[in-house]
Amino acid sequence: MEKVNIVLGRFQPFTIGHLKCCENVFKQRGLKTVLCVIDTTKPDEKHPFITKIMWGGLKGLVKEFEFIIDIVLVKSADIMKIGEAVASKGYSIATWSCGTDRIEAYRRMCKKYAPEVDVIEIHREDSDVSATQVRNCIKNDKEEQFKELTPKPMHKYYKVFKDALEAL
Repeated sequence: MEKVNIVLGRFQPFTIGHLKCCENVFKQRGLKTVLCVIDTTKPDEKHPFITKIMWGGLKGLVKEFEFIIDIVLVKSADIMKIGEAVASKGYSIATWSCGTDRIEAYRRMCKKYAPEVDVIEIHREDSDVSATQVRNCIKNDKEEQFKELTPKPMHKYYKVFKDALEAL
């Protein structure tokens, strides 16, 4: 099995901040990333995009960036179930990279259930992008700013995202 890094999220939508997590762990550890996407089937204010409408853009990331090698759909942040889903595709989790907001919870979970997984923090900087910031660009018809804050494979989904936000 190939050892990988994972990045977990709903990716509402996937931003250059998420991309930074994937790229940084590749540079630090030489590990490619499997995106573990928490399946969103019922949209709400914080998670307006169902997984189905984002899937094409996420697949585009695998094609565009050498350090992202696959996508796995998961139901939750349960490290045991994530491990099973990742293993079913021939990968073994070596690291779990995340932002400061998730580091302690993920470390506790891995210490208890998957001590072989190293959880590493990708420090957030003021210039980093949040998904909330990107959703606000979409709400406010700032397509050019949206394109600055998201990787290129997501750009063609702007109208789909806009329609999803308006439907809420």
